[in-house]
Amino acid sequence: MMRWRKHLRFGAIGTGALALVLIAWVGLTQPAQPAESTQPTIEQIAAQALEVPVADVHVLRVDQKAGGREAIARLAVAAEGETETVWVRYMTADGSLLRITWLGRSPDAADAIAVSEQEAQASAEQLVSRLFPEVPVTMALTEARLHDQTPQYSFGWVGALGDDVFSGDQVLVRVSAVTGAPISYLQRVAHVRPDPDEIPITRERAVELAAQASERTWREQFGRDVSVDTTSARLVLSSVISHDLGPVWLVAHEVKDADAGSRLELTERAIDAMTGVVLQ
Repeated sequence: MMRWRKHLRFGAIGTGALALVLIAWVGLTQPAQPAESTQPTIEQIAAQALEVPVADVHVLRVDQKAGGREAIARLAVAAEGETETVWVRYMTADGSLLRITWLGRSPDAADAIAVSEQEAQASAEQLVSRLFPEVPVTMALTEARLHDQTPQYSFGWVGALGDDVFSGDQVLVRVSAVTGAPISYLQRVAHVRPDPDEIPITRERAVELAAQASERTWREQFGRDVSVDTTSARLVLSSVISHDLGPVWLVAHEVKDADAGSRLELTERAIDAMTGVVLQ
């Protein structure tokens, strides 16, 4: 397990409006200067994340996502005499980084593996250490694997607070097993950090609500009575499933035919941990 201690910064950008200066002896007032924006530009966001000069980043297209809360920028980035296409996803409110995808770096299935898992993980950890901000939780390694269909590794970390309780912080890095270069980088930083002991919906209540939702769905949509066996229930204190990025219970269960006992599906329900509303 690792605890990351690096901050993601976007450089110094001036804030605040200039005060009015009264020039009493001539009875004039110096007009206020416009306030400088504290919002980093996409060029600044990408340059910081990719460690290249701002002048080497050229915006090709920007698309709004998540109702305007997020945006994806398609960029042309000059590097070592060549131009690379990169997608950067970020929060529009403050420019915080969500994802980087380097197009053209994914290896072909027939390419030979030239980078070990240990080497690839070291490369991923360096990237995470540089980009992921400091968080007050331990980031636990939950995934380290070589893909079956293409020579690339995946490494994932999540913020773990205890048994089945997670902060909502997460990082996923894919690294080429051919070159050792990153293919994609995804991060989510928890939006809120409530005390788990103050969550009003208990695990038992979340399990009950999830079972009722699945039973109702099968009865109303398929005309079948079912039984539900819970396999896990995890509390995520800041989840993108919640409309306000708040705490959510993720309850996984097996749904069986009530009479025959045959399995119908394995599914996961999301329960708002503050209100008990079934989110999905």
